Parts: sequence; structure tokens; C-alpha cells
Amino acid sequence: MRTNPFTDAWLFISGNTGEHQASGIGLFLTILFLALIAGSIGLAWINWKQDAGQRTKEHLATWLMRVMIGVMFYQGSIWKLPFPVAGGGAGGPFSRRPAPARGGSY
Repeated sequence: MRTNPFTDAWLFISGNTGEHQASGIGLFLTILFLALIAGSIGLAWINWKQDAGQRTKEHLATWLMRVMIGVMFYQGSIWKLPFPVAGGGAGGPFSRRPAPARGGSY
């Protein structure tokens, strides 16, 4: 089953994903992301007020798609963090999984 990107983005923004819950710092990640969203909305609002050429449905849709891409990029970056959010490399210092036996298959 495919993941609905809007539902997935909402779960991420509200801090209700497995990555948030497993990290131990999910509240920090949520607050940081909401600060980035607030900055984006603030800059968009300033631009909207100052430049009449930006007041179109097309520009609004472009901004919304850029925000959605940013949500997916930010969420994807959490998988690459070194602490247990991503599970770390097998047997690594932050891993919850044991290293495979020597000579064994992965």
C-alpha cells in the first residue's frame, strides 16, 4: 500500500511517527520543524504583501509543493541521524541491533 504524502506529512509535523517516538527527542524535532514552517509562512506572507505579482494560485501552489518537498526532505534526513532513530549501523555504537556473526551473512 502506498503512503499518502499529505497524511505522512501531517503525522510527521504533529510528531506521531515511529521516528519521533523512537528518538527520545521527538519533541525537539517537532519544535524545530514547526519553527522552519513558521519562517516559511512568514517569508511567504511578506513576499505576498510586497509583490502583487506573487498573488496568484500558481505561486501559492508552488509554495505549497516546496513546503511538501521540504517536509519529505526533513523527514528523510532523520533516517540518517546517528542516534537510535535510524537504528544505526548493525553493531555500531548507537545501534539497537547486534553485529552479525563473523563470516555470517547479513
